[in-house]
Amino acid sequence: MATTKKQALNHNRIVIANASAALLESKMVDPYRFLEDTRYAAKMINRYIEAANVTREVMHIPKMFLYDMREFEDEEDI
Repeated sequence: MATTKKQALNHNRIVIANASAALLESKMVDPYRFLEDTRYAAKMINRYIEAANVTREVMHIPKMFLYDMREFEDEEDI
């Protein structure tokens, strides 16, 4: 069954929330910059996902990923 736009968006929200929480709780990012600078936040979240996926691969756990929401443009807006 194909993933809907709503499912993809919900998935992305969960992944981003979990990555953000991990980055902030572990003090791996500057909290003020993370909350104010969206480019910095996106860069750090992507780095976190990449690093987590190295570990997940070794542990045979499915990789973390974000859906490309541009793939869902033709669907009705949520």
